[in-house]
Amino acid sequence: MIKLDKPSFPPGWIFPGGAKILKRIDKQQFVEVFALDTDEYLYLFHENEIVKKLKHREISHEIFTTGGMQIVGKRYPDHKDGDIPERLKNLIQRRGLDAIAGMTTLKNTLIRDVDIDYEQLAKITDGLISSDVKLIVNNAALKALQGNVLISMKLLAEEADCFKPSLSQDDLNRYLEFQNYQRN
Repeated sequence: MIKLDKPSFPPGWIFPGGAKILKRIDKQQFVEVFALDTDEYLYLFHENEIVKKLKHREISHEIFTTGGMQIVGKRYPDHKDGDIPERLKNLIQRRGLDAIAGMTTLKNTLIRDVDIDYEQLAKITDGLISSDVKLIVNNAALKALQGNVLISMKLLAEEADCFKPSLSQDDLNRYLEFQNYQRN
């Protein structure tokens, strides 16, 4: 196990992209936490099993090099006492469908075999809210299951064509006006 007496990066260190370390604010076993000038917190992991899981499960992370060593890190928007064990648990435990053996391989196969034109899907669902799009996708998935076929662009287009939006265009325009008003 690596001993973390001194911080891996000194205060003032600037990462590619411009974020600068303000100071190391926490360390526990093989994890260091640094406050960045971007109001984010960088967790650095000095343990190979954690690094393997980040890479294998395709969890977003960054790789930094210092003193000829590569260190893997992940940024978070906040940090408080007790966060390190909970965040480590969230990184290494599989949940939901990911906990089923072979699910990653199955998901990759299904995603690879499904031919969806995402630009076309965006056009035919323009003006819909996310819950409407979710309902269209779920209905198409149910039809695919009942027909014992893969979800297709044709199924999605058929569902979108007969779908009545849950918000009218007037409601959507009022929301957008309100949103613009709040920003200004």
